Amino acid sequence: MKGSPKYFQSIDLLRGVTALVIAIYHFINYDDSNVVLFEADSTIRHASLILPDIVYVFFLISGFLITLYMNRQNYHIKKSGRFLARRWVRIEIPYIVSILVYILIAYAWALKGGQTFSIDIYRVLHHITYTVLFFDYEWYNIVYWTLALELQFYLFIALLFPLFASKKPLIKYGSYILFCVVGLFVREYELLFKYAPIFTLGSLLSSWMISDKKNRIDLILMGLALIQVGYIFSVVAAVYLLAGILVINIPISEKNWLTKLGQQSYSFYLLHGAFGGSLIYFLAPLTGTIFTKMATVLAAVVFSISLSYVYYRLIELPSHNLARKIKFNKQEGSRKKY
Repeated sequence: MKGSPKYFQSIDLLRGVTALVIAIYHFINYDDSNVVLFEADSTIRHASLILPDIVYVFFLISGFLITLYMNRQNYHIKKSGRFLARRWVRIEIPYIVSILVYILIAYAWALKGGQTFSIDIYRVLHHITYTVLFFDYEWYNIVYWTLALELQFYLFIALLFPLFASKKPLIKYGSYILFCVVGLFVREYELLFKYAPIFTLGSLLSSWMISDKKNRIDLILMGLALIQVGYIFSVVAAVYLLAGILVINIPISEKNWLTKLGQQSYSFYLLHGAFGGSLIYFLAPLTGTIFTKMATVLAAVVFSISLSYVYYRLIELPSHNLARKIKFNKQEGSRKKY
């Protein structure tokens, strides 16, 4: 597989499912000072608590794809600038524009309520630098914290990938073990190392799949990493990740609607709160039964997917194409996107 143009449709499926589940969780738990969809003590809100741990599948996917990509490109430290520039363009442009969307929506709500509105420039700057977690600010969008962790992973892997890709087993597997062991002692949720076993799972899966000689050590360490995830996070999180690992290895048709959703999942993930949340704000007071409430959740999902597709075409896809112009090698242009 190394150097081949093979594309994993299963990754799009995983992205689509994960983003959809996260959106459903947020819509079910919609609750602001004026409107509540489901009461806090309702059965469905309690049942939905099993859903949010699926977000860690995004970290699994990043560990898998970034390692796969770097291996295919024969990455070395001299390519770190181009690697980080490519990731920045791919991720940052849709992210920054989404911040503007949330600010505009906040401004609209302030006008509607007859309230004054001001922009805290420091809060915006901390968003752009992903340092909100380290200061006394709140994210404009609750999902942004995962992007901050992704950025930390990009910086980390750009510097230390040669260790994880070493042909010397002692260096390679010793680096993975050390990374995960550090994660046992770092409890701060804003630091990459807490999530080390999750990124390690994806990276080891990639290492195992591209190797001609399937090394059992990769599988053993993946098993240990899953146990660590269950210990640090939850058994539910470990089950989601195990399911993700299995799905990656399954051939998936690109005609599957969840696969198609996965292609715009970043836009959907970024903006489902803005689009779907706004719709729920208006519809929630009109609901009275469990059926009308669930219909409202479904409407919010469809509405979010529809507007996110427009955002994907106007913002995300152009940024993706721009990122692809930052090439590692001359022959890279013919390969299909990640």
